[in-house]
Amino acid sequence: MLYNFLTMIIFAVLTFSMIFIGKVILDKLTKKHYDADITIEKEDNFAIALRRGGFYFGIAIAMTASILPTEGLLQSIIHQTLNGSLILMFLFMAMWSADKIVLKAIDNTIELKKGNISVGLVEAGLYISTGLIAYASFKGEDGPFISGIVFFILGQIMLFGIGKIYGYLNKDIFNKIYSGNISAGLIVSGIMIAYAIILKTAICGEFVSWESDIQSFFVSAVVGILMLLLFANKVIDNLFLPTSKIEKEIQEDNYAAIFMIVSLKIAIALIIATVVI
Repeated sequence: MLYNFLTMIIFAVLTFSMIFIGKVILDKLTKKHYDADITIEKEDNFAIALRRGGFYFGIAIAMTASILPTEGLLQSIIHQTLNGSLILMFLFMAMWSADKIVLKAIDNTIELKKGNISVGLVEAGLYISTGLIAYASFKGEDGPFISGIVFFILGQIMLFGIGKIYGYLNKDIFNKIYSGNISAGLIVSGIMIAYAIILKTAICGEFVSWESDIQSFFVSAVVGILMLLLFANKVIDNLFLPTSKIEKEIQEDNYAAIFMIVSLKIAIALIIATVVI
């Protein structure tokens, strides 16, 4: 029992260390634009706090995938450290993707410095989603080590895919984010987290074979997109917004209503992941 307690303490320290390393690297990457500690603590910049909070949360979620020892203590620590290094790399890749792929028309760092909460929400959602996908990719890995990396990349591709599809179906949504519409940022962030929950379930499980697992992943991912963007919207519009529509609430920047909608989408994603996928 004492051994297990000490093991958990060591793994908790390792996880926190990865979060702190992430902070140090973030500080260096953004120091020419702002000092994060000052802008958050002295200037109350909530947009930058959202980026930082989502980033740290994403690391913590992903790191719990290998927190229980499955081999000797030393081997488990090495395994956790290697996974943590990969997870940090994945989160920084997600940051690059947020700036160059998801919100490509603006410089995210500059917008966050200006206090654009909508951009901060999208980034936070992307980092939490990345953490969920990384968790699934490394949880109980029974196949070759490379399978975790492959399924993480596939998961990220599908995550960006749902963002593109949602942007196509709601053509002005990203312009609203750029202009600081909090509801727009909140809905995109919520959809990414909801879809990441579905992808997490699609990725998790024992490795059978490349052909079987990749086929199963894509079937689950496509079913998840259809149910989340079509079925979930119909349910919410007809049952939970009887006097309005999601698009209208975004247009009016009613982020109280959008928060309720995002909560419902995540709840529906949990049901889809448990019952359907």
